[in-house]
Amino acid sequence: MRYNPDIQDHNNLQGVKTGMSFRRYVFPLAGAALACASVLLTGCGGSSADASSTAAAAGKTPISVKTSSPQDAATKTSIPDGAPQIDQKNLTFMPNKLTVKVGDTVYFLNSDSVIHTIDVSGKNISGNMKPGQVVTWQFPKAGQYKISCDYHPAMNATITVQ
Repeated sequence: MRYNPDIQDHNNLQGVKTGMSFRRYVFPLAGAALACASVLLTGCGGSSADASSTAAAAGKTPISVKTSSPQDAATKTSIPDGAPQIDQKNLTFMPNKLTVKVGDTVYFLNSDSVIHTIDVSGKNISGNMKPGQVVTWQFPKAGQYKISCDYHPAMNATITVQ
């Protein structure tokens, strides 16, 4: 190729008159696309607000809800031996039927590799539960409570409170 004094970019002799340089125009676009994708994926983690602060903000009396994150393994809520619990594993609640007394603390554990929620009779009490997290909840009065997951509608359990 011959030198052309009308082209400002002498490192790219094709310049803007005859075509675009692949590296000069495509790589920045690919970088911008990756940056947008990472922002979108980061936003999928959900809210960091717990159920009790959400209830308080809505003017409702929160029921005891405690969560533990896997990052806090040393201070993670441990489940006492014999305590009533429901585990989320293989996209099911195990056990799917549980009977407790009024005021008992029930432990909900996410042993799955995906995010779950704990809905008690249609109200989300856990927010997004990451793998390894534990949520506790005390049932205030006798009755039958349906337990479900927002993300996995086939996950269902029933807790009977006497």
